[in-house]
Order: sequence, then structure tokens, then C-alpha cells
Amino acid sequence: MNILGICTEGPQSTGACLLMDGKLVAMAEEERFVRIKQAPGLLPGRATQYCLKTGGIQLTDVDAIAVSWDVYKYKDFMPAFYAAVGQRYGDKGWLTYISEQQILQRFQPDYVTHRIAASLIRGADRRQLPPLRYVTHHKTHAASAFWASGYDEAAILTIDASGEEQCTVIWHGKGMEITQVESFDIPDSTGWMYAGLTEYLGFRPYSDEGSVMGLACYGHADPDITTIFDDIAPVYPDGTYRIDPTYFFFGPHTYGDRYTDKLVAALGPPFHYGEPISARQQNIAWAVQDRLEKIAVGLARRAVAATGCRSVCLAGGVALNCKMNRAILNSGVVDRLYIQPVSNDAGSALGAAQLVAADMGDDPRFEQRLVHYGPDYSNAEIRAVLEGHKLAYEYLPENRLERRVAARIARGDIVGWFQGRLEAGPRALGSRSIIASPIGLEIKDKINEAVKYREPWRPFAPSVKAGRLGEFVYDAVEAPFMILTFDVRPEVASRIAAVVHVDNTIRPQTVRAEDLPRWYRVIDEFENLTGVPMILNTSFNVKGEPIVNTPQDAVRTFYGSGLDALAIGDFWLEK
Repeated sequence: MNILGICTEGPQSTGACLLMDGKLVAMAEEERFVRIKQAPGLLPGRATQYCLKTGGIQLTDVDAIAVSWDVYKYKDFMPAFYAAVGQRYGDKGWLTYISEQQILQRFQPDYVTHRIAASLIRGADRRQLPPLRYVTHHKTHAASAFWASGYDEAAILTIDASGEEQCTVIWHGKGMEITQVESFDIPDSTGWMYAGLTEYLGFRPYSDEGSVMGLACYGHADPDITTIFDDIAPVYPDGTYRIDPTYFFFGPHTYGDRYTDKLVAALGPPFHYGEPISARQQNIAWAVQDRLEKIAVGLARRAVAATGCRSVCLAGGVALNCKMNRAILNSGVVDRLYIQPVSNDAGSALGAAQLVAADMGDDPRFEQRLVHYGPDYSNAEIRAVLEGHKLAYEYLPENRLERRVAARIARGDIVGWFQGRLEAGPRALGSRSIIASPIGLEIKDKINEAVKYREPWRPFAPSVKAGRLGEFVYDAVEAPFMILTFDVRPEVASRIAAVVHVDNTIRPQTVRAEDLPRWYRVIDEFENLTGVPMILNTSFNVKGEPIVNTPQDAVRTFYGSGLDALAIGDFWLEK
């Protein structure tokens, strides 16, 4: 069976994937093709074209299109659900009411079907569209995690802003069965709480939550702020929680779209991007991160108790919060934790395709070790771009490129790295990366200021040889997706200062030679020169842009930023 998975438009990244006889052959996000961060409001037309091309098939060869949203709920169920929520909590205010009405219109089945047909079929009969299968959103997240974990049985937590009426769901996965155990519905959304506080703190909701997570490490517990959060998001001994919607949805929105005037009355005037960061701003960021972690640990405890499984899988947009993930792992509640590396809505396309494939007789389970399912480019294609732009380059085959890269970053240069298939998800994991030495603190400021053009307090992550992480951190486990943090051993922290955050943690990618041989060789060559088996690795993009996709993207970003050199295919460019 050929199953195309897609996620529809929303505030997070849209994307597509292709399963052929249950095997994942292609996966990519629309933003990488249209060059608009997260591609809001766009269906994944170009990502779909890429997936079909990679599979060597046409749209007419697709047996079903799996859509990671149950739009049929928006005919009758969701209007009644919204009305019931309003009756329970009182006057919504005009902004929340209009938002709900827009959602109800946007997700009407006939309209969504038309939009999908229009995005995938151009200049032809749209009745050629393969059968559409709409799947419950949170179940797609659950499948994407459990059926990629390699676990035979697990408790599953899907933590998202919302999917239909659901915000957080506990599942039990066993073999080919995924069963819902408990659901926390609108308005109890930790994703909406975090997005509202992201906007309140002066950042972009559904985009800059990582900035808030990083800023939280500079803050401290403030008893007055903690008391306010006890009202905003109470956590109960049985592992349940609630979100008070009057702080985010119900009431006047004088200052922002995703928080109400009540939040401002409680926490003070909102902050604005570009203003100097204050201690109170840091402490509020600390408080929202701490509250999220307490909620997540309680949920994990509840999920383990309900299912009897100490192996836990995580997915949903909130699962990209690596500090929260480490809190779960450190809690003593779980023995094993698998986090879907493409936990945002783009990853829900994978779960939708898996669920439909399973329903049609395929086995879509696999043990995910990589996320490199996007486009790649041959040396001939890259050379054509370089010569088309009249660029001087050097050809360095047979490991010479890796040695050159290691030598240059060892002496303090910053290098763009463009190799192999593009990664899916928000992390660069050795195909579209900016790399530097982790030794010395000054390189961090240089990259933030002259290359990434972002806040000076933003941290960087390392890529480290698998099996060597324990030399640098406590309680090391394999972490191939940069989605967990670890406490750094104090005796080595100063040696890798560029990748150690202010709270003395790192967010590593562990690299196996058999998984990513060329990426591993760069780290190996760097260790030969410095004795350190890790390199600084951040995504190949500048602030506000998607990770580079094509050779043209890489060249443009190279010459538009403070990068010293570019390693692209077997070619080396310098300024």
C-alpha cells in the first residue's frame, strides 16, 4: 500500500510523509520548500510533491491520503463542545468567540477536502484525489511515537496545544493496538498556557517557546509568582491538573491575542521584544517552565499507574520541550523514555499514515534512529549551483573535506555543513548544520551575534560520539535527537563552555558511525586534533528562517551571514 500522510494548516509546521508497504520512505515539512517559517496557513503541497517523487509514484498511485485531523467532529460535535465550555466558564469575550467560529469554518469537511485537492492537484480533474482518511489528531501523535519507539508495550503521553477537543491524552500501546486511557480537554492546554506566556514575555507564540525555555534557566523561584501560577495552573496529588482559561481565553485581550487582561493584572505589564531582559521576566519564564515540568511528571506518574508500563513514549508539540522531557526521565517514574523527534504537527502526518496503513493491512512499526528523510543533492547538482553563481570552490573528496572542517573549527572558524538528506523536525542533526568548536565561551557570542542574529543568551548544543556522553554528563543515556538535557560534570564544564547553558546543562546529539558516517568522521577528526569527542552543532539558518533545504538556500545563507566557510557535498567554499 502507498499511504500519503499530511497535516493540515495550523500555527505549527505542516508536512507530509509517504509510507510504501508500511515503510517510511520520505518525510518533509512545507516550510523548507516555501521558505516561510512554519508555513502557517499552507497545506503541504510542495512537501507532498517531494514525497511522491522520492517514492517514484504519482498521486494516482496513492491508495489513501491520511489526514491528521478529524474534521468530521467540526460538523456537530465541536460546536456543541465549544458551547458547553462557554456555559461552564462564562463569557468568552469577542476574540475567543470569533476564533472558535473561524476554526469551525476552517475545518468543515467539504472545505478541507477542497483545500487538499486544490493544493495537491493543479490543472487536472480534482475528482482524481485518492480517498481521504481523517484521523483523530492526538492518536496520530500517539502512533508516531509508539510505533517508532521499538517498544512492544508502553504508556503514551500526547501533550499538545489542542487537537479537536483534546489537549493532553494518556494512551496504552501494546503491539498494534493503541487505546485511549484518559483525556484532558479544552481549556486544559499546557501548550496554550506556554504559548500565552511566550507572547506575554515578548516573544512569538508557537515559534519562540524555545526562547522562553532557554530564558527560564536564568530565573529563580519567586514565591509571589509561584502563588499566581498555583491559580493559573493547579497541579493535584493524583497527577491531574487544570488550566484556568480566564487567564488566556475568556475575557478582554487588551494587550495580546493569547492572554487576557487578567494575566496582566496578576503578573504586571507585558514585556516587549528587544527590551533589556529583566530579572522578573526571567523569573516568570522559570515559573511557567517549572509548572510545565510539574504537570508533565504528574501525568507520567498517572500514565504509568494506569497502564502498568514503565516504558513511556511522548509526542505532541509540547514534547519538544527538552527540559520537561529530562524532568520526566529524572523523576524515577519511568525506566525508558522515547520522544518522537518530530513531535510537532508535521510529525502527526507520520502517525496518520501509520494508523491508516495499519488499518489497511500493513505493519508500519519501526525503530527510529534517524530523521533524515528529506531531499538530498548529488555533487553534480551542487557543482551546477556553485558554477551558476560563479563561485570559487575547492573539491575535497575521500575524507579530505572532514579533515578540513575539523581543522578549521579547531582554530576557531564557523562552518556551514550541507550533506545528505535533509532532517525532518526542528533540530539539525548532521545534514543541515552550522558547526564550531565547543571549546571556549567566545564562539557562542560570535555565532549568536554574527551568524544566527539572535538573542545573546540563547544556548547551543553539541554533537558527541555515542558512548562518550558519560564523560561529560551525569546519568547519560543515548540521545540521538537533541531532545533531552543532562547535567554537566563540573570538572569538564569549562572545557566545553560554548555548549553548556547557564544552568550547567547540555542538550546533546549522540552520534553513531553506522548511522551518520560522515558526521561521525568530522567529530572523530576534531577529537584527533583537540582530544574532545564533540562539536558545537546548531541549525543551518538565521533567526526567523527555516533550516536550509537546497544548495541555493545554503549558498544564500552562507554569504548573508558571518559564516567563515561552507562544506557542501564534496566542495569547500571560503569568503
